[in-house]
Amino acid sequence: TLERTAGETLSAFEVLSRAALEVTLRHGSDVRNPFAGDLPAYAVLIELTSTMTPAQLDLAALLEELLGEHLEADSSGLEDVVVGREEDFWALRHQVSESLRHEGSVLALDLSVPRSSLARFSETVRLRLAATDPGLRVVDFGHWGDGGTHLNVVYDPETVSVDPSIVQQIVYDLCVDGFGG
Repeated sequence: TLERTAGETLSAFEVLSRAALEVTLRHGSDVRNPFAGDLPAYAVLIELTSTMTPAQLDLAALLEELLGEHLEADSSGLEDVVVGREEDFWALRHQVSESLRHEGSVLALDLSVPRSSLARFSETVRLRLAATDPGLRVVDFGHWGDGGTHLNVVYDPETVSVDPSIVQQIVYDLCVDGFGG
């Protein structure tokens, strides 16, 4: 819906899971937590851009209006809006991959499924891998606006008994067979 209402001004729609935020806040350099209280299950970074001048088009006001409409809609799924310095939010997004290296071994998968299925796909992978081995942790983030997700499986090779190639196959099977990715 945001894509339809924002039109060509929508230039970024990036998503970070709580796990990605936690890892980045723990290990990122010069990052700060922009959220009051608990971290959200998923945070969405939305960016609007235009070649028009601010006098012609106030992007901040447009975004506020669009998000306000979504907050009022019962089915929007949007719970809160946090406004702050954009560089603080982008610093979190840009340091996820580097921060993951401090958490253990990482099986990094760049996947795509229909956008409407991304949240359900991530949850399905999370549940399936936890049932396979509780030491497998999913940290996901990415460019959900175009259907892409960076799905990272973090684990300690000393304590996880399943081979990473089997984990990879489980995720690929879920992606392709279960979600049309």
